[in-house]
Amino acid sequence: EIVVVSLVQRLGREPDTGRSSYHTCSRNAQRRADLSASLPGAERTIRVHAREIAGGFRRLMQSSQVIDDPAEAITYSTDASFYSHLRPRAPDVVVVARSVEDVQRTVAYAFENGIPVTPRGAASGQTGGTIPVRGGIVLALNAMNRVLELDTQNLQVMVEPGLIHARLNSELAPH
Repeated sequence: EIVVVSLVQRLGREPDTGRSSYHTCSRNAQRRADLSASLPGAERTIRVHAREIAGGFRRLMQSSQVIDDPAEAITYSTDASFYSHLRPRAPDVVVVARSVEDVQRTVAYAFENGIPVTPRGAASGQTGGTIPVRGGIVLALNAMNRVLELDTQNLQVMVEPGLIHARLNSELAPH
């Protein structure tokens, strides 16, 4: 049995700064703690088994998109940062999203069950942002790796979150 503690962050404006609570909290851990203390019911504790989480996702999407084997899940515990290799933290479940709908289903299920979600692209970041420090779900976005729209006139491109720079550069090279 694992214990998952989830902070439900409400988007809203702070009267003193006019910035959204979410952005302010992501920059400052103390502000996050202050915010969670000020929101009634913002922190929930739910006891769940990793197998229960995985079973829930297997009912929502293809079984091949759900990873709960600890030997496989450990590969989602690090990124390119030095810190992540010193203190790896495996997720309880990995969901490999292949579409926007998969992302929506994953986030909705996680919210309903109070399970933290850590999004992960190619894990090439060097700040530890893809490490599931509180366990829960890693939402792997690497399978969503297409160029959706290319606007050469305005020098803009819309891509899915799993597209890596090298592939983007090769797609843009002919233009």
